[in-house]
Amino acid sequence: MLFYRSNINYLKKYIKKDKKVIFNFLNMYSLYLYNTNKLFYNSINNKNNFNFIDGFPISAYLSIINFKKVKRIQGPYFFEQILSDNYFKKKKHFLLGNLGEKEVSLISKKFNILIKNISYYNPPFIKDTIKFNKNEISKMSKKINASKCDYLWIGIGNPKQEILANDLFNIVKVKFIFNVGAGFDFISNKKKHAPKFIQKIGFEWFYRLVTDFKHSFKKVINSIKGFIFIFSLKLKDFK
Repeated sequence: MLFYRSNINYLKKYIKKDKKVIFNFLNMYSLYLYNTNKLFYNSINNKNNFNFIDGFPISAYLSIINFKKVKRIQGPYFFEQILSDNYFKKKKHFLLGNLGEKEVSLISKKFNILIKNISYYNPPFIKDTIKFNKNEISKMSKKINASKCDYLWIGIGNPKQEILANDLFNIVKVKFIFNVGAGFDFISNKKKHAPKFIQKIGFEWFYRLVTDFKHSFKKVINSIKGFIFIFSLKLKDFK
């Protein structure tokens, strides 16, 4: 799996360009999926995808083998940093995930973005599959295109969001698609961020396990399994 090394300030400059791409922020669970799920593998390997490091173990490993600190960029953090920037506040955003008027209103107020500049859609929950059907994808694309948004944010968790982003890529007019996982949930207070010191030492997985055992146990176990694939990672500077 190829990761790109970059930072928030550079990415802010990059996404002001007129180029159509997908941003993914990947962790240890992503490594597990990459090596066990063909749909996810094909999505991540697609040339339209740029993959950035979210997971602490990935960051630490690549820092060691490259003899240089490789920082991670967490999806939810990226979401907050972009919406906090005055340039992007004036743009139109489309949020695709588990949210409604209440959550969108909270996001609008927190970042001082006009509510008219935020469109959203809460897609149906799909339980026994990780890929939305053609009718639902068509419905999403029509809503996204009708909004005339500048940026599309998808927050439905991996692997569904990465697969969906690729399904939408050629049928939506928006230039940039960002897969940000639990970004909406953190900002709308549906989920709590791990304390800063826990984030710094890379123990978010343990915090999630303790605070949300039912939904996190299987994912944490698979994330641990993902560690065996860490030695196949490659790193490239983002340009």
